[in-house]
Amino acid sequence: MMDDTPEPQHSLPSEANPSSGQIFSLGYGHRSLEGLVEILRRYQICWIIDVRSQPRSRRIEFCRNAIESHLREAEIGYLFLGHQLGGRTSVDRLLDGEGNPDYDLIELTGPFQEGLERLKKGFLDGHRMALMCGELDANTCHRSRLIGRALLRYSIDVLHIGADAEVLVPQSDSILKPPPPTDDLPDPPPLFTHP
Repeated sequence: MMDDTPEPQHSLPSEANPSSGQIFSLGYGHRSLEGLVEILRRYQICWIIDVRSQPRSRRIEFCRNAIESHLREAEIGYLFLGHQLGGRTSVDRLLDGEGNPDYDLIELTGPFQEGLERLKKGFLDGHRMALMCGELDANTCHRSRLIGRALLRYSIDVLHIGADAEVLVPQSDSILKPPPPTDDLPDPPPLFTHP
């Protein structure tokens, strides 16, 4: 029996112009390597910028040498910048009081700024690239919380590809979201009352 449901159309959103530079971000998470390449082709992404601090994975196909080789065969460029743009550090002065990376401090470091300059140059030269890490959700990953935020200061709005590969969330929307509604809290008293 044939299904009459039309195939979804995968066109570029208006924010993603194929004739100009664009920076996307995505996490490989549960995706297959072939599924990742399909997403890159769908959005006409020509470069993967690997921003993992350590370019290895429990999933062997996502370790640096394996993914670099596979992407080369698929005619997609690969560049490792995790040493400059990675979100993990063991440098004590770049950690907060709980031992977590302090993204505000990391952003100020020379290596991070050098990596950021490389991204900005690629963008201005018209390259379509994707920042890649393991985390599917950009909101919990340094792709958004560190790199995307830093690029937005230069008016470069990273488009985050969601877990379903269909939703593109601009960085400007992901960090400027209003707080969620709190229906269970009473309304605050008015600031001014009329006599």
